[in-house]
Amino acid sequence: MTSAGYPLYAAAFFDRTTLVVGGGGGEGRHGIKNKLTSINASTGEVQQEYELPAGEDNPTCLAAAGQRIYVGANRGAKAIEERKNLHLRVFDKNLQEQTAVDALKFTDPAAYQKAIAASEQIVAAVSDCAGGGALQVLESGTLDSLWSQTGDFLDVAISPDNALVAVVDSASLVVYNAVTGKQIAKQASPKGGAKWVRVTFTSNLELIAGANIPNQRARIQQLRIQDDVIKVIRSRSVPGKSLTCLKSTPHAVAVGTAAGDVYLYTSALKSLRNLRGTLKFPVTALAIIEDGEIATVAATSLDGSYSISDVSLNTFSTTIWWVLLSTITIAFIAFISGRLISMDLQYLSFRTLEPAAAPSKYPGDAANADAMSDFEALFVDTNQGDNIS
Repeated sequence: MTSAGYPLYAAAFFDRTTLVVGGGGGEGRHGIKNKLTSINASTGEVQQEYELPAGEDNPTCLAAAGQRIYVGANRGAKAIEERKNLHLRVFDKNLQEQTAVDALKFTDPAAYQKAIAASEQIVAAVSDCAGGGALQVLESGTLDSLWSQTGDFLDVAISPDNALVAVVDSASLVVYNAVTGKQIAKQASPKGGAKWVRVTFTSNLELIAGANIPNQRARIQQLRIQDDVIKVIRSRSVPGKSLTCLKSTPHAVAVGTAAGDVYLYTSALKSLRNLRGTLKFPVTALAIIEDGEIATVAATSLDGSYSISDVSLNTFSTTIWWVLLSTITIAFIAFISGRLISMDLQYLSFRTLEPAAAPSKYPGDAANADAMSDFEALFVDTNQGDNIS
Protein backbone atom coordinates (compact mmCIF):
# COMPACT_ATOMS: atom_id res chain seq x y z
CA MET A 1 0.00 0.00 0.00
CA THR A 2 1.40 3.38 -1.10
CA SER A 3 0.18 6.97 -0.77
CA ALA A 4 -0.30 9.55 -3.52
CA GLY A 5 -0.35 12.34 -0.93
CA TYR A 6 -3.90 13.53 -1.63
CA PRO A 7 -7.43 12.04 -1.38
CA LEU A 8 -8.14 9.68 -4.28
CA TYR A 9 -11.56 9.38 -5.92
CA ALA A 10 -10.86 7.91 -9.36
CA ALA A 11 -8.67 5.30 -11.05
CA ALA A 12 -8.22 3.65 -14.45
CA PHE A 13 -5.58 1.59 -16.21
CA PHE A 14 -4.24 3.31 -19.32
CA ASP A 15 -2.54 0.04 -20.23
CA ARG A 16 -1.04 -3.00 -18.53
CA THR A 17 1.85 -0.98 -17.11
CA THR A 18 0.26 2.40 -16.33
CA LEU A 19 -2.34 3.24 -13.69
CA VAL A 20 -3.86 6.73 -13.56
CA VAL A 21 -5.45 8.06 -10.36
CA GLY A 22 -7.07 11.38 -9.52
CA GLY A 23 -8.48 13.41 -6.65
CA GLY A 24 -7.63 16.25 -4.33
CA GLY A 25 -9.14 18.72 -1.89
CA GLY A 26 -11.89 19.99 -4.19
CA GLU A 27 -12.62 23.52 -5.35
CA GLY A 28 -11.88 24.89 -1.89
CA ARG A 29 -8.71 22.79 -1.86
CA HIS A 30 -8.42 22.96 1.96
CA GLY A 31 -4.67 23.07 1.51
CA ILE A 32 -4.74 19.99 -0.72
CA LYS A 33 -4.08 20.28 -4.45
CA ASN A 34 -6.21 18.66 -7.14
CA LYS A 35 -4.19 16.26 -9.28
CA LEU A 36 -3.89 13.45 -11.74
CA THR A 37 -1.05 10.98 -11.21
CA SER A 38 0.25 8.22 -13.46
CA ILE A 39 1.80 5.26 -11.66
CA ASN A 40 3.97 2.38 -12.81
CA ALA A 41 1.71 -0.63 -12.22
CA SER A 42 4.67 -2.96 -11.73
CA THR A 43 6.57 -0.94 -9.13
CA GLY A 44 3.87 1.35 -7.72
CA GLU A 45 6.12 4.36 -8.32
CA VAL A 46 4.82 7.72 -9.53
CA GLN A 47 5.69 8.47 -13.16
CA GLN A 48 4.03 11.83 -13.84
CA GLU A 49 1.65 14.30 -12.20
CA TYR A 50 -0.69 16.98 -13.46
CA GLU A 51 -1.97 19.68 -11.12
CA LEU A 52 -5.33 21.23 -11.99
CA PRO A 53 -5.46 25.06 -12.05
CA ALA A 54 -6.46 26.92 -8.90
CA GLY A 55 -10.21 27.40 -8.50
CA GLU A 56 -11.10 24.13 -10.24
CA ASP A 57 -12.59 21.04 -8.64
CA ASN A 58 -10.92 17.67 -8.14
CA PRO A 59 -11.23 14.78 -10.60
CA THR A 60 -14.23 12.64 -9.63
CA CYS A 61 -14.07 9.82 -12.20
CA LEU A 62 -11.72 8.36 -14.81
CA ALA A 63 -11.85 6.04 -17.81
CA ALA A 64 -9.25 5.13 -20.42
CA ALA A 65 -9.68 3.86 -23.98
CA GLY A 66 -8.01 4.26 -27.36
CA GLN A 67 -4.89 6.04 -26.08
CA ARG A 68 -7.06 8.60 -24.29
CA ILE A 69 -7.81 9.29 -20.63
CA TYR A 70 -11.29 10.70 -19.97
CA VAL A 71 -11.60 12.72 -16.77
CA GLY A 72 -14.60 14.21 -15.00
CA ALA A 73 -13.57 17.41 -13.18
CA ASN A 74 -15.55 20.64 -12.84
CA ARG A 75 -13.92 23.94 -13.79
CA GLY A 76 -15.45 25.56 -10.71
CA ALA A 77 -18.67 27.25 -9.55
CA LYS A 78 -18.05 30.38 -11.61
CA ALA A 79 -17.58 28.35 -14.79
CA ILE A 80 -20.84 26.52 -14.09
CA GLU A 81 -22.70 29.83 -13.68
CA GLU A 82 -21.26 31.13 -16.95
CA ARG A 83 -22.08 27.86 -18.78
CA LYS A 84 -18.37 27.32 -19.42
CA ASN A 85 -17.90 24.21 -17.34
CA LEU A 86 -15.84 22.05 -19.69
CA HIS A 87 -15.88 19.24 -17.17
CA LEU A 88 -15.36 16.24 -19.47
CA ARG A 89 -11.67 16.45 -20.27
CA VAL A 90 -9.40 14.34 -22.45
CA PHE A 91 -5.73 13.73 -21.58
CA ASP A 92 -2.97 11.76 -23.26
CA LYS A 93 -0.67 9.26 -21.57
CA ASN A 94 1.66 12.07 -20.51
CA LEU A 95 -1.23 13.78 -18.69
CA GLN A 96 -1.40 16.64 -21.15
CA GLU A 97 -4.93 17.97 -21.66
CA GLN A 98 -6.03 17.62 -25.28
CA THR A 99 -9.64 18.83 -25.35
CA ALA A 100 -12.74 19.23 -23.17
CA VAL A 101 -16.52 19.72 -23.45
CA ASP A 102 -19.46 20.70 -21.27
CA ALA A 103 -21.18 17.36 -21.80
CA LEU A 104 -23.74 17.40 -18.99
CA LYS A 105 -24.41 21.15 -18.92
CA PHE A 106 -24.74 21.61 -15.17
CA THR A 107 -26.61 24.61 -13.78
CA ASP A 108 -26.23 23.62 -10.13
CA PRO A 109 -22.78 24.55 -8.68
CA ALA A 110 -23.00 21.48 -6.44
CA ALA A 111 -23.48 19.10 -9.39
CA TYR A 112 -20.62 16.96 -10.62
CA GLN A 113 -19.79 14.15 -13.02
CA LYS A 114 -20.33 11.01 -10.96
CA ALA A 115 -19.23 8.19 -13.27
CA ILE A 116 -17.81 7.60 -16.72
CA ALA A 117 -17.29 4.68 -19.11
CA ALA A 118 -15.32 4.82 -22.34
CA SER A 119 -14.45 2.73 -25.38
CA GLU A 120 -12.73 3.53 -28.65
CA GLN A 121 -16.11 4.47 -30.13
CA ILE A 122 -18.27 6.02 -27.41
CA VAL A 123 -18.08 7.74 -24.04
CA ALA A 124 -20.88 7.67 -21.47
CA ALA A 125 -21.05 9.99 -18.46
CA VAL A 126 -23.58 10.43 -15.66
CA SER A 127 -24.09 13.36 -13.33
CA ASP A 128 -25.09 13.78 -9.71
CA CYS A 129 -27.35 16.80 -9.35
CA ALA A 130 -29.90 17.90 -6.75
CA GLY A 131 -32.37 18.85 -9.48
CA GLY A 132 -32.04 15.47 -11.20
CA GLY A 133 -29.11 13.76 -12.87
CA ALA A 134 -28.50 12.79 -16.46
CA LEU A 135 -26.78 10.32 -18.76
CA GLN A 136 -24.93 11.67 -21.77
CA VAL A 137 -23.51 9.44 -24.52
CA LEU A 138 -20.94 10.94 -26.90
CA GLU A 139 -18.83 9.91 -29.87
CA SER A 140 -15.35 9.33 -28.45
CA GLY A 141 -13.33 10.99 -31.19
CA THR A 142 -15.24 14.26 -31.54
CA LEU A 143 -17.08 14.26 -28.19
CA ASP A 144 -20.25 15.13 -30.11
CA SER A 145 -23.45 14.22 -28.30
CA LEU A 146 -25.28 11.12 -29.55
CA TRP A 147 -28.19 10.98 -27.09
CA SER A 148 -29.09 11.54 -23.45
CA GLN A 149 -31.45 10.42 -20.69
CA THR A 150 -32.48 11.97 -17.39
CA GLY A 151 -32.43 10.13 -14.07
CA ASP A 152 -30.65 9.82 -10.76
CA PHE A 153 -28.03 7.44 -12.15
CA LEU A 154 -25.30 6.00 -9.96
CA ASP A 155 -23.11 4.15 -12.46
CA VAL A 156 -22.69 3.49 -16.18
CA ALA A 157 -21.07 0.78 -18.33
CA ILE A 158 -20.49 0.05 -22.04
CA SER A 159 -20.60 -3.44 -23.56
CA PRO A 160 -17.35 -4.73 -25.15
CA ASP A 161 -18.86 -4.54 -28.66
CA ASN A 162 -20.01 -0.93 -28.08
CA ALA A 163 -23.60 -1.91 -28.83
CA LEU A 164 -25.12 -1.35 -25.38
CA VAL A 165 -25.00 1.15 -22.53
CA ALA A 166 -26.19 0.16 -19.06
CA VAL A 167 -27.01 2.43 -16.13
CA VAL A 168 -28.31 1.88 -12.61
CA ASP A 169 -30.27 4.01 -10.22
CA SER A 170 -31.23 2.69 -6.80
CA ALA A 171 -34.39 1.01 -8.10
CA SER A 172 -33.58 -0.29 -11.57
CA LEU A 173 -30.96 -1.33 -14.10
CA VAL A 174 -31.65 -0.14 -17.64
CA VAL A 175 -29.91 -1.17 -20.87
CA TYR A 176 -30.00 1.11 -23.93
CA ASN A 177 -29.00 0.79 -27.56
CA ALA A 178 -25.69 2.65 -27.67
CA VAL A 179 -26.39 4.27 -31.05
CA THR A 180 -30.05 5.26 -30.81
CA GLY A 181 -30.63 5.48 -27.07
CA LYS A 182 -33.63 3.16 -27.33
CA GLN A 183 -34.36 1.19 -24.16
CA ILE A 184 -33.60 -2.52 -24.66
CA ALA A 185 -34.29 -4.05 -21.25
CA LYS A 186 -34.90 -3.19 -17.61
CA GLN A 187 -34.36 -5.05 -14.34
CA ALA A 188 -35.67 -4.07 -10.91
CA SER A 189 -33.34 -4.18 -7.93
CA PRO A 190 -33.33 -7.43 -5.90
CA LYS A 191 -36.06 -7.97 -3.32
CA GLY A 192 -35.65 -7.29 0.38
CA GLY A 193 -34.97 -3.58 0.18
CA ALA A 194 -31.88 -3.93 -2.02
CA LYS A 195 -30.69 -0.91 -3.99
CA TRP A 196 -28.54 -1.06 -7.10
CA VAL A 197 -25.30 0.89 -6.80
CA ARG A 198 -22.91 -0.38 -9.51
CA VAL A 199 -22.93 -2.12 -12.90
CA THR A 200 -20.30 -3.50 -15.30
CA PHE A 201 -20.21 -5.65 -18.46
CA THR A 202 -18.22 -8.90 -18.65
CA SER A 203 -19.32 -9.75 -22.21
CA ASN A 204 -21.55 -8.32 -24.92
CA LEU A 205 -24.73 -9.64 -23.30
CA GLU A 206 -23.70 -10.33 -19.71
CA LEU A 207 -23.40 -7.93 -16.82
CA ILE A 208 -22.52 -7.94 -13.15
CA ALA A 209 -24.61 -5.63 -10.97
CA GLY A 210 -24.04 -4.80 -7.31
CA ALA A 211 -26.65 -3.92 -4.70
CA ASN A 212 -26.58 -2.88 -1.07
CA ILE A 213 -29.22 -4.20 1.33
CA PRO A 214 -29.93 -2.47 4.67
CA ASN A 215 -28.47 -4.41 7.62
CA GLN A 216 -27.40 -7.27 5.36
CA ARG A 217 -24.43 -8.26 3.22
CA ALA A 218 -24.07 -6.60 -0.16
CA ARG A 219 -25.05 -8.72 -3.16
CA ILE A 220 -23.77 -9.13 -6.71
CA GLN A 221 -25.67 -10.73 -9.57
CA GLN A 222 -24.63 -12.15 -12.90
CA LEU A 223 -27.22 -11.03 -15.45
CA ARG A 224 -27.81 -11.97 -19.08
CA ILE A 225 -29.71 -10.02 -21.73
CA GLN A 226 -31.83 -12.42 -23.76
CA ASP A 227 -34.77 -11.56 -26.02
CA ASP A 228 -34.90 -8.04 -24.59
CA VAL A 229 -35.22 -9.45 -21.08
CA ILE A 230 -32.63 -9.38 -18.30
CA LYS A 231 -32.31 -12.77 -16.60
CA VAL A 232 -30.57 -13.51 -13.33
CA ILE A 233 -27.97 -16.26 -13.87
CA ARG A 234 -26.22 -16.30 -10.50
CA SER A 235 -26.32 -14.36 -7.28
CA ARG A 236 -24.03 -14.26 -4.28
CA SER A 237 -23.45 -12.18 -1.19
CA VAL A 238 -20.29 -10.17 -0.60
CA PRO A 239 -18.65 -9.89 2.83
CA GLY A 240 -19.44 -6.56 4.45
CA LYS A 241 -22.58 -4.47 4.40
CA SER A 242 -21.61 -1.83 1.86
CA LEU A 243 -20.34 -2.32 -1.68
CA THR A 244 -18.65 0.86 -2.93
CA CYS A 245 -17.02 -0.12 -6.24
CA LEU A 246 -17.43 -2.72 -8.99
CA LYS A 247 -15.24 -3.25 -12.07
CA SER A 248 -14.60 -6.17 -14.40
CA THR A 249 -12.72 -7.69 -17.30
CA PRO A 250 -14.05 -10.56 -19.45
CA HIS A 251 -12.87 -13.11 -16.87
CA ALA A 252 -12.62 -11.27 -13.55
CA VAL A 253 -14.83 -9.16 -11.30
CA ALA A 254 -13.46 -6.86 -8.59
CA VAL A 255 -15.59 -5.64 -5.69
CA GLY A 256 -14.55 -2.88 -3.27
CA THR A 257 -16.20 -2.34 0.10
CA ALA A 258 -16.60 0.33 2.76
CA ALA A 259 -14.35 -1.76 5.02
CA GLY A 260 -11.40 -1.23 2.67
CA ASP A 261 -11.50 -4.83 1.42
CA VAL A 262 -11.31 -6.02 -2.19
CA TYR A 263 -12.81 -9.31 -3.38
CA LEU A 264 -12.02 -10.96 -6.72
CA TYR A 265 -14.41 -13.32 -8.51
CA THR A 266 -14.60 -14.99 -11.89
CA SER A 267 -17.20 -13.72 -14.35
CA ALA A 268 -19.34 -16.65 -13.11
CA LEU A 269 -18.99 -15.27 -9.56
CA LYS A 270 -16.68 -17.99 -8.25
CA SER A 271 -14.24 -16.72 -5.66
CA LEU A 272 -10.71 -16.02 -6.92
CA ARG A 273 -9.06 -14.15 -4.07
CA ASN A 274 -9.96 -12.13 -0.98
CA LEU A 275 -7.81 -9.05 -0.39
CA ARG A 276 -8.98 -8.17 3.11
CA GLY A 277 -7.46 -5.11 4.72
CA THR A 278 -6.23 -3.83 1.37
CA LEU A 279 -6.94 -0.25 2.49
CA LYS A 280 -7.59 1.31 5.90
CA PHE A 281 -10.55 3.36 4.66
CA PRO A 282 -13.44 2.71 2.24
CA VAL A 283 -12.49 1.87 -1.33
CA THR A 284 -13.26 4.94 -3.45
CA ALA A 285 -12.24 3.56 -6.85
CA LEU A 286 -11.25 0.31 -8.52
CA ALA A 287 -9.43 -0.36 -11.77
CA ILE A 288 -8.81 -3.77 -13.30
CA ILE A 289 -7.02 -4.99 -16.41
CA GLU A 290 -6.48 -8.50 -17.75
CA ASP A 291 -3.38 -9.92 -19.43
CA GLY A 292 -3.41 -13.63 -20.20
CA GLU A 293 -3.97 -15.56 -16.98
CA ILE A 294 -3.26 -12.55 -14.75
CA ALA A 295 -5.65 -9.80 -13.68
CA THR A 296 -4.16 -6.67 -12.12
CA VAL A 297 -6.48 -4.80 -9.77
CA ALA A 298 -5.89 -1.38 -8.22
CA ALA A 299 -7.83 0.18 -5.35
CA THR A 300 -7.79 3.72 -3.93
CA SER A 301 -9.02 5.44 -0.79
CA LEU A 302 -9.71 8.85 0.77
CA ASP A 303 -6.47 8.91 2.73
CA GLY A 304 -4.54 8.91 -0.55
CA SER A 305 -3.49 5.28 -0.31
CA TYR A 306 -3.58 2.91 -3.25
CA SER A 307 -2.74 -0.75 -3.77
CA ILE A 308 -1.94 -2.77 -6.89
CA SER A 309 -2.27 -6.57 -6.86
CA ASP A 310 -1.83 -9.34 -9.43
CA VAL A 311 -4.33 -12.19 -9.25
CA SER A 312 -4.17 -15.49 -11.14
CA LEU A 313 -7.20 -16.26 -13.30
CA ASN A 314 -6.22 -19.93 -13.57
CA THR A 315 -8.92 -21.38 -11.34
CA PHE A 316 -7.80 -24.94 -12.20
CA SER A 317 -4.33 -24.46 -10.75
CA THR A 318 -5.82 -22.64 -7.77
CA THR A 319 -8.16 -25.57 -7.14
CA ILE A 320 -5.32 -28.10 -7.45
CA TRP A 321 -3.26 -26.07 -4.96
CA TRP A 322 -6.07 -26.08 -2.40
CA VAL A 323 -6.72 -29.80 -2.92
CA LEU A 324 -3.02 -30.53 -2.40
CA LEU A 325 -2.86 -28.32 0.68
CA SER A 326 -6.00 -29.95 2.12
CA THR A 327 -4.60 -33.44 1.46
CA ILE A 328 -1.33 -32.62 3.22
CA THR A 329 -3.22 -31.12 6.17
CA ILE A 330 -5.49 -34.16 6.52
CA ALA A 331 -2.51 -36.53 6.29
CA PHE A 332 -0.64 -34.57 8.96
CA ILE A 333 -3.65 -34.59 11.30
CA ALA A 334 -4.09 -38.33 10.73
CA PHE A 335 -0.40 -38.93 11.52
CA ILE A 336 -0.54 -36.92 14.75
CA SER A 337 -3.79 -38.61 15.77
CA GLY A 338 -2.25 -42.03 15.14
CA ARG A 339 0.77 -41.21 17.28
CA LEU A 340 -1.42 -39.97 20.13
CA ILE A 341 -3.59 -43.11 19.99
CA SER A 342 -0.44 -45.27 19.99
CA MET A 343 0.86 -43.46 23.07
CA ASP A 344 -2.46 -43.93 24.87
CA LEU A 345 -2.51 -47.66 24.10
CA GLN A 346 1.07 -48.09 25.28
CA TYR A 347 0.31 -46.18 28.46
CA LEU A 348 -2.77 -48.35 29.13
CA SER A 349 -0.71 -51.48 28.49
CA PHE A 350 1.84 -50.34 31.05
CA ARG A 351 -0.87 -49.64 33.65
CA THR A 352 -2.20 -53.17 33.31
CA LEU A 353 1.19 -54.96 33.38
CA GLU A 354 1.61 -57.54 36.18
CA PRO A 355 4.81 -56.92 38.16
CA ALA A 356 7.59 -59.45 37.56
CA ALA A 357 8.32 -59.78 41.28
CA ALA A 358 6.18 -59.94 44.40
CA PRO A 359 4.69 -56.61 45.25
CA SER A 360 6.53 -54.60 47.84
CA LYS A 361 5.30 -52.34 50.56
CA TYR A 362 7.88 -49.77 49.56
CA PRO A 363 7.64 -47.59 46.44
CA GLY A 364 11.38 -47.54 46.03
CA ASP A 365 12.02 -51.27 45.77
CA ALA A 366 13.65 -52.94 42.73
CA ALA A 367 10.42 -54.08 41.02
CA ASN A 368 8.86 -50.63 40.98
CA ALA A 369 12.15 -49.13 39.93
CA ASP A 370 12.30 -51.51 36.93
CA ALA A 371 8.70 -50.70 35.97
CA MET A 372 9.34 -46.96 36.23
CA SER A 373 12.41 -47.36 34.04
CA ASP A 374 10.25 -49.09 31.42
CA PHE A 375 7.72 -46.23 31.60
CA GLU A 376 10.42 -43.56 31.22
CA ALA A 377 11.93 -45.51 28.33
CA LEU A 378 8.52 -45.51 26.65
CA PHE A 379 8.43 -41.69 26.59
CA VAL A 380 12.07 -41.44 25.57
CA ASP A 381 11.34 -43.67 22.58
CA THR A 382 8.16 -41.75 21.73
CA ASN A 383 9.86 -38.37 21.85
CA GLN A 384 12.69 -39.64 19.69
CA GLY A 385 10.17 -40.97 17.17
CA ASP A 386 8.44 -37.57 16.91
CA ASN A 387 11.64 -35.64 16.45
CA ILE A 388 11.23 -34.76 12.76
CA SER A 389 13.82 -32.44 11.26
